[in-house]
Amino acid sequence: MTVPQLVYETLANDIKDAASIAGVSEGDIHVRRQLMLKFLETSEWDEQLYTAFYLQQMDLMLRKLHNLELPSTAQMAKNLLHAVKEHVSSGWSKCTEEESAERFEVCSSCERMREDKRCSLCGCFMELKSTWKEQKCPIGKW
Repeated sequence: MTVPQLVYETLANDIKDAASIAGVSEGDIHVRRQLMLKFLETSEWDEQLYTAFYLQQMDLMLRKLHNLELPSTAQMAKNLLHAVKEHVSSGWSKCTEEESAERFEVCSSCERMREDKRCSLCGCFMELKSTWKEQKCPIGKW
């Protein structure tokens, strides 16, 4: 087995494992494998180039993994209506800028926060929810 073939097999297996965890489709895995083959066939192999390509592919898989699924549309609508009802009942109370920033900081470091700044548990846009005083984190972090 040549070095590019060995590199391909190692990387293909790692990508397949990461993809299955992230819920990536078989079609997406196939496209990534084709990219790897093209890369390995047209590039002069060296450890730095391979490492950079490997890390890029793993980063793509991790981003896919962290783009967690949202609740159903019906559940998000229910959550929104409940939040708005509470907010109106509270007299539209808002957190101070400092409180809001602290809450959003907690959200930003949470494993359930999506790249679009929505919570994967409740579906809320956390930049807004964190400013409403009566609202709570769905897992009690604030």
